[in-house]
Amino acid sequence: MLVQYLQYYSDGGAEIYFFAMERGGREKSDAAESLKKMVAGIKEIHLLPLPGIAASLYNVILHSLLLSRKSIQESFFFSGDLQRRVLCEAQRIEPDIIFCDMLRTAQYFEGCPKVDARRIFGMDDILSDRYRSFLDNPEINILGNFVAKVPRFLDVVANTLLRKAILKTEAERIRNREIECIRSYDHTIVISPTEAKEMRARSGRSTVSHIYPAVQLAKTGEDAGATSFPSLSFMGLLNIPHNEKGLCYFLDKVFPIVVSKVPDVRFLIIGGNATTAVKELASRMPRNVELLGYVEDFVATISSTAVFVNPVYFGTGIKTKVVEVMNIGVPVVTTPVGAEGLHVTHGRELLIGKSDSEFVENIITLLRNRELRRSVSIHAKEYIRKYHDRDVVSQQFMEIVSGFSA
Repeated sequence: MLVQYLQYYSDGGAEIYFFAMERGGREKSDAAESLKKMVAGIKEIHLLPLPGIAASLYNVILHSLLLSRKSIQESFFFSGDLQRRVLCEAQRIEPDIIFCDMLRTAQYFEGCPKVDARRIFGMDDILSDRYRSFLDNPEINILGNFVAKVPRFLDVVANTLLRKAILKTEAERIRNREIECIRSYDHTIVISPTEAKEMRARSGRSTVSHIYPAVQLAKTGEDAGATSFPSLSFMGLLNIPHNEKGLCYFLDKVFPIVVSKVPDVRFLIIGGNATTAVKELASRMPRNVELLGYVEDFVATISSTAVFVNPVYFGTGIKTKVVEVMNIGVPVVTTPVGAEGLHVTHGRELLIGKSDSEFVENIITLLRNRELRRSVSIHAKEYIRKYHDRDVVSQQFMEIVSGFSA
């Protein structure tokens, strides 16, 4: 979402000074150059080094454990020296707007009197709720991307002996910090209207808005999803926890039932980084499942299938893959979690399975009913044009920004 926001600012003629905290050297430099190509309005890019492991652990002990001021995630990303440098740069630039992406960066400009600028807190989704969902998913490493930066014994302790205590404490701390930042910042943006309403209620502030993820309207014709061959597709990075767990559950519990009813059905799985668990489950049904890995043209691949499935069972915010596939026009079968935040009706823009049996029934119904697939495709595209068209979303975003200037 951050890149989309930057593009909206750029389209509005803004000069953008981009600051990013980074761990690597060349890899991040290449990413910065790619960002410049995507966002024409970027004038300067500053890559700021994250604090080292010793400094991070010191911050956790001081700010999270002793003073109880910050969440552990914030402490990992905090540096007093870095904050002074960022504030100094902000005073030099004298920006009209400061946009902070996620809680870990919002802490740097929270309650800051030194810079006279409108401050926007980009939450994306409710991080505290995401942490609570980890309690029911013990296979998720609670250290996230920092697992490679901490000693092995800390990884083991955090994910075994102290896991439940850490997650409960961290979820509550992040919940409080989200509320504090919303109250401190001029405006807050999330991507789901459901979560925007929830955060307005939690914070007691009306300054929380939702901005839908946007897509360029697809040029696919009515043939998307119209194949007569019984086929399903899925797309996503396969080592991301919500993708891996959902896909593994589908391959283990749901898809075998589909195969028993439609023996020649094919399931195309698009995406890299397949885990051992995904590969093992896929190998059980070699006639029906194909791991494609990365594909050059995912739109064409998905369009060649009759149904797209997104068996996601935990997570927060709007699932962008659902929006992308609705834009393509292939009927989507997903869970209530997968449809969260969307103004859709079951059986109209997509199909929602609340149980394994409903999920199977939805798939079979679509595979056997071409007219229903066509109807769902038409309504899905109408929905995308109304709520997720890039031009529409960009205008909404700029209206929120211009509202601050009044």
